Parts: sequence; structure tokens; C-alpha cells
Amino acid sequence: MNGYLNKLTDYSVRRTKQLENAFDLLKGDNECRILIEGLSGYGKTTYLGQLKEYLTINNYRVLWHVFSRAFYKNIDDDINRFDINISEQIACLKEHDIQEIANKTNYIVDNLANPPKNLVLLIDAIDETDQSPLSLTFVFHL
Repeated sequence: MNGYLNKLTDYSVRRTKQLENAFDLLKGDNECRILIEGLSGYGKTTYLGQLKEYLTINNYRVLWHVFSRAFYKNIDDDINRFDINISEQIACLKEHDIQEIANKTNYIVDNLANPPKNLVLLIDAIDETDQSPLSLTFVFHL
């Protein structure tokens, strides 16, 4: 995924002001949710790639999941893929062995109920879970 994100951010317009605005909302000890919406092709995923880069430089830990019909055609597997992906990222951050985690959903809930400082969850293309014509992207500061 990082190679894909690097290509997105290398050849795109920098949205410096928008990145700073999002960062201002995310910094601090408060929970924060940002909804980014727009039609396909407007640059939401590219913006998230830039935001991830910006957050990482500023010592945030970033979890990222993309719901994508381009890669995964079966909608029924979306939640399972989300659980696997996010639990693996959390396990990596916490240096846990993913093989020892029996219930990935509970592991996510347990860890996000009391998250480490400066953790941000990016969820891209959540609209693809229900085939909505409007594209939605979420940024959560946990």
C-alpha cells in the first residue's frame, strides 16, 4: 500500500491549507471525526495519502483501511477484511503476534476503546460497502 500511496502523493497537487486545517482539528487530546465527501475522482484518496504522510511526519500513528470494489468484488466480505486489516495494523503497532489473536473484532474494540496517544484511523471509500453514488471518506482521531 505504501508504494501506491507514494505514487499518489508524488504526482498530485498539495493541499497544504486543507492538510493544516485537518491537522488542527486532529491535534490535542479530544476525539475528532472528519468526513470528506465528494464524487469519484475528486481526490479524496490522494488527500488521505497526503494527510497520512503529514500525520506520520508529526508523530501520529495511522491505521488505514480502504473498502474497494476495484480490488474486492464481494461486499459480504467487507467487515471481515476490515477486521483482519485493522487488527493486523494494531498488532504491528503494539508488537503483538497476530497469530495469537483469536477474535479480531474484540481485539479492535478493546484496543480502540482506550487507544494510544496520537492514533488516527483513516477509512476510505466506505460508500463502496453499499454502492452509494456519493463517495465518503472518514478520518477518526481516537
